[in-house]
Amino acid sequence: MSASSSHQKNTQRERLEAREQNILKAATEAFSALGVDGTTMAEIARRAHIAEGTLYLYHKNKQDLLAVVVQNFWAELTKGALIAVDVSLAVMTQLEQLATYHLAALIQQSDMVGLTYRARLRHGEPEYQLPKIREYVRVFDQIMERGINRKELSEAIPLSLIHISEPTRPLYI
Repeated sequence: MSASSSHQKNTQRERLEAREQNILKAATEAFSALGVDGTTMAEIARRAHIAEGTLYLYHKNKQDLLAVVVQNFWAELTKGALIAVDVSLAVMTQLEQLATYHLAALIQQSDMVGLTYRARLRHGEPEYQLPKIREYVRVFDQIMERGINRKELSEAIPLSLIHISEPTRPLYI
């Protein structure tokens, strides 16, 4: 494969990835502004400045697209939580950092929290949400485990009693 052919593939992949990010941004905005029921694939395509048919090349339907938007929300929330916590500090300080981040993020992104909650109410407990939500809850678990390992917390308290192990309601610390 020539260098120009390799560059062409990277450029094409970069264009596809950029288009996907544009679609997700447009979908997030539409779902947040219009809700799940008020959002159409045509509206998302309009906001993404692409043809509706092009949108269907990336996502088979609105529910598929909603799943990706919700997954991205939880993944970004988790990344932010990991950045917000300074693992070199005392565990109680880490918990304060996580709580502060958590509350600020949920207030700032309340539309996405509401969207996640409404999607779950409308469609039951979609399996696509659980792994990303569990990754987020795992940030809390990691702090608690560090506290036990550092002897800042007692081993006598099972982690399952400290946090919400099954996220069936909004996760508030």
